[in-house]
Amino acid sequence: MKHIKKVFLFLFFISFFFACKTTEANIYTIPQEEGQLIFLRPVDLVDKSFILQKATFDITVKIIDFSVTDENIVNYTLYFPYQYYDFINQAELFFSTDSESKISLENVKILYKDFDRKKNLEVRYSAGISGEKVRKLLENPENSRIGLSIDNQTTFFNSKAFSQKLYELGVIIL
Repeated sequence: MKHIKKVFLFLFFISFFFACKTTEANIYTIPQEEGQLIFLRPVDLVDKSFILQKATFDITVKIIDFSVTDENIVNYTLYFPYQYYDFINQAELFFSTDSESKISLENVKILYKDFDRKKNLEVRYSAGISGEKVRKLLENPENSRIGLSIDNQTTFFNSKAFSQKLYELGVIIL
C-alpha cells in the first residue's frame, strides 16, 4: 500500500510539472485561483557597438478569462561598463511595433545594483506594462522590437527568440 501511495504521489508531481509547462522552454504558465500567470522566459540582448555589455529581460503576463490584465511585469537586467554608473537611472527599455514606434513601460524601479565578475555594473529593473500594450505587441509579433535608450543613444534589438515567444503567447490568449 505504501508503494502505491509513493508511485501515485510521484506521478502526481510529474503530471503537475508538465501541466505547468506549455511550450518548450519559451513560455511557462502557472495556474492561479483566478486566471493564470504566463511567464516568457528570459531573452538575452547583445549589441557590442552599444554602451551595454549585455541586457536580459523577461515578461510575466496575468490572464483572467482569456483576457490580458493590467498586472503585467517586465523585469530586465542591464550590464553597464563601470564608467556609465551615472546613467543607470536614465536607462529606458521600451518596445516598438509597426503601428506604434514607442511602447513605454510604467513605474520603472531599480530592484538592485551590483558588480559582476568582469567589474561591469549589473542593474536589475522592474516595470509594469498594461494589457493594451501587451496586445499591441501581439498584433504582429515578428515586427515587435526591443528598444533601449541610454545617454541620448538608442538602439533596437530584433530578436527572433522574442518574436517566437510573443507568437506563442498570442496563440495561448488570442
